[in-house]
Amino acid sequence: AGAVGTGSMFATVGKQIVEEECPLLHAQPVVLNFLAALQARFFEAQSMYYSIEPESKTLALAVGFEAMETLMSNLEAAYACPLQATKHFRLLSDWSLALGHPKRARHLIQ
Repeated sequence: AGAVGTGSMFATVGKQIVEEECPLLHAQPVVLNFLAALQARFFEAQSMYYSIEPESKTLALAVGFEAMETLMSNLEAAYACPLQATKHFRLLSDWSLALGHPKRARHLIQ
C-alpha cells in the first residue's frame, strides 16, 4: 500500500513538503517515503481538480478519497505526522462542500 504516487511528477516536491511539515520523520524513512508518495498523489488530485475538464472536480475528489483510504490503512504513518492527515481531510472536506456535499464535508472535518 506504500506505492501511492510512486513515479509521480510531484514526487520530489511531495517529499520536500513532508520533510518540512514533519521534520522528525528523517528517523523513519519508510513512513517518510509513504507520506511523500501520498502527498504526491494529493498533488495529482489537485492538478485534476483545477483542470478545465468538466468532470475533473468529481474525479479529483474520488482520487483524494482513494489516497485517504490508503492513509487510513496505515495508521502508523497517520499518527507519525498528524499534520499530513489533517490537511488532507481538510482538503477533501473543502472539495466536498464545493461539489454540493455538505454532510460529507462536515463528517470529514470532524
